[in-house]
Amino acid sequence: MMWQTIKLYWGYFRNTLGTLILLLPFFLAAWVFHLAMGLGNGSGDIWMGIMGAGAVLLLFRKQWRLWVILFPELWGMARPIFGSLFHMLRARLSGGLLRVRTDWNDLRRAMK
Repeated sequence: MMWQTIKLYWGYFRNTLGTLILLLPFFLAAWVFHLAMGLGNGSGDIWMGIMGAGAVLLLFRKQWRLWVILFPELWGMARPIFGSLFHMLRARLSGGLLRVRTDWNDLRRAMK
């Protein structure tokens, strides 16, 4: 029992560490972009930031093959969540519109 728990948490740790290592170039590119923009003062050049971030991503181009695997997997995991959120939002909005229409019709009838 204890060995299975240790193996489970070791797997979680390995997956988390692998994901962080895979996303590290994006964090570094965002940091370089932020530095090029003048550390938040707005005095930097946006093109310099874009070129610096692009250079960082080109530096880590060996990981592109892994990113090509990661992004479709993330999309596949997120799509059912977005679909259910979309249906819930559509149902709530249509219910709200029905209530507004009903209240408006009741108000027009009361005014006659």
